[in-house]
Amino acid sequence: MQQFTNFAQTQSPITRPRYDFLKNEIARWQEENILNRAQGDEILARYSVEGGPQHGLLVLLIAGACVVGGSLMLFISSNWQGVNIQIKAMAVLSLMLACYISAWHIRGKSPLKTILSEALVFLGSVLFGGATVLVSQHFQVSGNQPELLLWAMGIAPFIILFRSHASAILCAGVVAYAALRPWGEAYPADMLGVLCSLGGIYCAYITRSQVALAVSLFAFGFGLCRTPHNVAMYLFVFFGIGSFIMHLWHEHSKRWQIMSTPYLLVSFLFVLVAQLYCK
Repeated sequence: MQQFTNFAQTQSPITRPRYDFLKNEIARWQEENILNRAQGDEILARYSVEGGPQHGLLVLLIAGACVVGGSLMLFISSNWQGVNIQIKAMAVLSLMLACYISAWHIRGKSPLKTILSEALVFLGSVLFGGATVLVSQHFQVSGNQPELLLWAMGIAPFIILFRSHASAILCAGVVAYAALRPWGEAYPADMLGVLCSLGGIYCAYITRSQVALAVSLFAFGFGLCRTPHNVAMYLFVFFGIGSFIMHLWHEHSKRWQIMSTPYLLVSFLFVLVAQLYCK
């Protein structure tokens, strides 16, 4: 009892992503018989998750990053015709690289700097997307908005490098929007969009983001169901059953148990969509 009290008094506060990563790594070590259960619990007892003020600050910083990124894109787009194309590209790339480099230098040095690093990575991802949209408009790229998928693929390496939860959710949201925007017409599935949704699923696993995983699975299912209504209904039911099986596997896995809930929610969603879509 005294030993547990000493641990509680000397707990080191860490962010939720780091705590989840540590918890999953300890589970993996237990599966490989490197640690036993008592040792794993003893290690986790030395750390505590930071409270709500840090999460509120992160939300405010990400909201500010969205405002700043949107303002920069509006300023560049409003002066698009009067500025040389090379200058425009250099300005956007310089701002994006400055965000990523600054985030790399300050990450992990303190809880506040870690939150600021997360916001800078998110701002860099927003600037990357704005650059792809503006360039596609300048060169009049045709098609079903391929710049959105280029945006998702372009920020994926930075998500993996920085383990950014916010950017992983942004990537999943972009892919989901690209999958849903032309919804309602029956045509062959866009395999590039399907591959991007698989990339979003991988980024969700790397960052342990349950929201990104749920949205990416949602985009993956809708991206493949570009078929007539009767066929799409059976495909949705098939994806629902498959997601429920994945939920059961994740629920009994020590390492990936945190990712079981998104599979359960998506499985019910696919079955519900199948019932509504067939009418």
